[in-house]
Amino acid sequence: MVTLPNIGLFDVGLSLVYLVIIYFFAVRCQKNKIEDNPEFRYFLFGLSTKIIGSITFVIVSMYYYQKGDTFLYFQIAEDLRSHLFENFEETISLIFTPYHDLTTFEYNPLEQYNYYYERSSTWFFSRIVFIFNVLSFGSYLVSSILFGVTSFIGLWLGYRTMCKLYLQATKMMIIPFFLIPTALIWSSGILKDTIVMGVIGLLLFIFSNVCIYKKKILSNLLLSIVCFFFAVVP
Repeated sequence: MVTLPNIGLFDVGLSLVYLVIIYFFAVRCQKNKIEDNPEFRYFLFGLSTKIIGSITFVIVSMYYYQKGDTFLYFQIAEDLRSHLFENFEETISLIFTPYHDLTTFEYNPLEQYNYYYERSSTWFFSRIVFIFNVLSFGSYLVSSILFGVTSFIGLWLGYRTMCKLYLQATKMMIIPFFLIPTALIWSSGILKDTIVMGVIGLLLFIFSNVCIYKKKILSNLLLSIVCFFFAVVP
């Protein structure tokens, strides 16, 4: 059975620590880039909208809906993280095991969840969440923020691509990328949509490099294959 994660002082404190680190590097990045790339004046604004979206998603999911896919993904990932300390080698093997081979393991993290969800994609996505849970020490709030920040990176690359194509519309481009409320909230938490939105932005960046600027074509094509894999499988 999936239970709602707890959010306590540890989660809030760790979130503040991560936010300080994130904004430290974000401010440095903006200072280094803004002189030659004027669109970077909106860098911190775009980042902040995604972080606010992540926190809003957590609040709405936990205190209003109190159920949903997000908690299933988090719980499976958290079960994996707990098993990591019990049997490190088996957990690492599980991470690289496709869904149809899970029955070969004594420990099956999906066995107790008798849900109607398509289990193959659930297992794939839960393994991604596992990485974030390790970084967040099992904090649902921190994992959600890290998901939002990761999605922001892809969206920002897509935003920069559109700004280079439409130089006079850098301010207006903020709206479709970062200011549509429903898209912002539901693509900033622990959901497949968060990854897909980031991948879409990254694909815009890759498309411009390959088809318009003719830069690093081979590496960008390989990256596009990875992006399509992450966009389609979840």
